[in-house]
Amino acid sequence: MIPRKAPGRRPPSWVVDFGRYSSLGIEFAFTFLAFGALGYLVDKWAGTYPFLMILGIFLGAAAGFVKLYYSVFPPKGGKEEKKEGLKKERKESPP
Repeated sequence: MIPRKAPGRRPPSWVVDFGRYSSLGIEFAFTFLAFGALGYLVDKWAGTYPFLMILGIFLGAAAGFVKLYYSVFPPKGGKEEKKEGLKKERKESPP
């Protein structure tokens, strides 16, 4: 029998943080690999080895850093703040 979680019980904060940050690390590494592999495949097709593979790795690094930055430091006025603003407007407006 599979043990079930008690209702309202949350995992410890370190487990949540570990999951969040390990997924960011995997996404970051995958971006490098995906862009590098794409550059390699285009290089084989175009016969320009290793120029586009190196370019793909640099583009993957840039895309990975941007994704990582916006995941750690979300921009102001994000989805959560817009939702809260809508809730406040609904509460303040008369029915």
